[in-house]
Amino acid sequence: MRKYIAASAVAVALIVALGGCAKSPHSSSVKIYIQQHQPDKAVREGKAWVKDEPQNPAAHYWLARAYSLDEDYVNAAEELDSVYKYDKTGEFVSKFTDFEKVVYQNAGLKVKDKNPLRAVHYFKQAMKIAPNDTKVLMTISALYGLALTGTPGSDTITGTLLDSTTGNALKDSMFTYLRKAYQLDPNNPDILYRTAVAYETYGEIDSAKAYLEKLLQVKPDMAKAHYRYGILLFNSGDYEKAAEEFRKSYELDTTMVEGLFNCAQALLKAGDYDKAIEVAKQYTKVRPDDPNGWFFLGGSYVSKNNPSKEDLQKAVEALTKAIQLNPNNPLYYDIRAAAYGALGESDKALQDINKSDELKGKKGEQK
Repeated sequence: MRKYIAASAVAVALIVALGGCAKSPHSSSVKIYIQQHQPDKAVREGKAWVKDEPQNPAAHYWLARAYSLDEDYVNAAEELDSVYKYDKTGEFVSKFTDFEKVVYQNAGLKVKDKNPLRAVHYFKQAMKIAPNDTKVLMTISALYGLALTGTPGSDTITGTLLDSTTGNALKDSMFTYLRKAYQLDPNNPDILYRTAVAYETYGEIDSAKAYLEKLLQVKPDMAKAHYRYGILLFNSGDYEKAAEEFRKSYELDTTMVEGLFNCAQALLKAGDYDKAIEVAKQYTKVRPDDPNGWFFLGGSYVSKNNPSKEDLQKAVEALTKAIQLNPNNPLYYDIRAAAYGALGESDKALQDINKSDELKGKKGEQK
């Protein structure tokens, strides 16, 4: 989630009062202390002004300024809420700018982990100031998603959220804000990607595919989009296309080594054993310390139709490497036993079977 940066002290110092003729003697001092960048004294004077005139929006506004000077964004946001409450004519809120939006955004970021729905409220307030800001819309959507997996029961909002805190309502709200962002910027790669992921998360695979397909038209060099599309294709049984997408993800971003590994798996599923072996070899060169890569390479040799003696010997070599890296995985011994058996080395095959049974027994005892 984006980190928002508050307005500078210089900007605060140059602010012109938004109006209102306060009678409290603290009304001038709070502004002076803000200009002098003395947050503690500014907050003290702002509180005193609010105490003198609790329904004066100007008092709450300048106290919000004082709090923001001290980076106390939550209290600042609460004071801005009071401005909304008491500004009956709209004189103040109509002049809200990026400064107030930033205060609300930072307040939301402060509370999002403990209280995502409270954070939603702050970002909705920010949206009043910038209704077409797609980043704000996406953040609100993400916060609803966080509430779905977090602890929405901790929320204490009354009257500020229109949505029920039930799972279905939170999910609907999440998608509502995704759609709003999409309508405003339908070719934005980030919006397309996050919408696809959301649909995938909730099992709407056709919709997820559609958004990823559009994304790859808009931004064909987005590695993680190819990777995600490959997962959807793999899970739907389209292994050849999945292999292509995984391969592209790695070619576009060589840090995405998982794309290489998944490409080998997809090729094996598609029955293209030789290509699967070549990609698995490439993976073991990139990640030589991953036992699963060697295991997959060995398994690919064994899986070939009528593997040759040379294939089986290469399988044993790869599986032995996997066992050296991780001697406690019984499956490694099972597959190597199959390779030894096909080579006619029954004694070694039996040793591996016994070792596998021993490890499986230990796992059973641990359970």
